[in-house]
Amino acid sequence: MSETQAAITESLLLQVVSNNKSLVTAGTLSPLTEDAASLDLNVAEDIDLMPYLSDEGCTWVLDLNLSEDFMDEMTVNGTLTLRVEYSE
Repeated sequence: MSETQAAITESLLLQVVSNNKSLVTAGTLSPLTEDAASLDLNVAEDIDLMPYLSDEGCTWVLDLNLSEDFMDEMTVNGTLTLRVEYSE
């Protein structure tokens, strides 16, 4: 994310939805650090993701909230690493 893109970014949401479960916010990060090379987002502890992960269809949504509306298309390049640790 460039400095200009980071300057207009307010927050980041990680959400998950599946064929049989409603959309739920798994974690948030706000504010975003402009000079961060990587961001770590911790999932809320009170969310059980196992029903989503074991469903036949599961979609992860990464929602980047901007501080103002932009009519132009914005391209942000990045790498997303999703690590899920589960314990009973």
